[in-house]
Amino acid sequence: MPLRCLRRLRSRKNVDFYRYMRPTIVKIYCFQPDDGCSVGTGVRLSSGKILSCMHILKGRMLDYCVCEDYNESDTYCKVDYTWKDKNLSLLKVKKIKKNQKQKSFITSRGWLLRKAVAKPRPKYYAKLASRDYKIRQGLGIYVIGNPHSYSFSILRGYVSRSSVGVAEIVAAIKDLGVDFDSELDGLLHKDTELIQIGGLPQGGSGLSGSPIFTKEGEIIGILIVGWPCFHYAVPLATIRQFVRGQF
Repeated sequence: MPLRCLRRLRSRKNVDFYRYMRPTIVKIYCFQPDDGCSVGTGVRLSSGKILSCMHILKGRMLDYCVCEDYNESDTYCKVDYTWKDKNLSLLKVKKIKKNQKQKSFITSRGWLLRKAVAKPRPKYYAKLASRDYKIRQGLGIYVIGNPHSYSFSILRGYVSRSSVGVAEIVAAIKDLGVDFDSELDGLLHKDTELIQIGGLPQGGSGLSGSPIFTKEGEIIGILIVGWPCFHYAVPLATIRQFVRGQF
């Protein structure tokens, strides 16, 4: 996201926040012949790649997916690399050579999609918070995602706990009758530390991969799972390590 937009953002209200940040969000469709279509959310980075979570890719069984942006234009994306233990994925826009014909295909929903050509650096992109940024308990946050396929919805919440272990989460949700391993298909290491988010409505699969923004429009986490009480997100330090390929 351009620096001049970030400076304006600090003095804007929620309506303008959504206007500036919505173009950075994409809606991800992953099609599996035997398992239908899974929907998630991703966010564009300055590198031109799309950051999301891994479990919407059906446990890395899929190498390609379709991303829809705020203009309702579809982009054919390839999975660049993933981090299974942290449930993160990075998607790369598939480029088409000038002398190569665009291939069309029909999805399970009957949509006709075409491979799209993208610029090296997107016009709109989100920025990660600085390395020294401290995620404090009670911090107000914004989430833009696709809960229950309600496209590009903005939600507001707060940081309930800045760090909570997966083992503690598993013990806490046993009373809800939820099997953590089956919920995420084992795509999360038991020693992983997550951010606990409160104040968000119970979302569907469409919220997976949604970025957590500060009021300044900087990313501090990626949502990966949610239950009636709380949602959980991968923290900033893990995301910065993943984006740089240091894992």
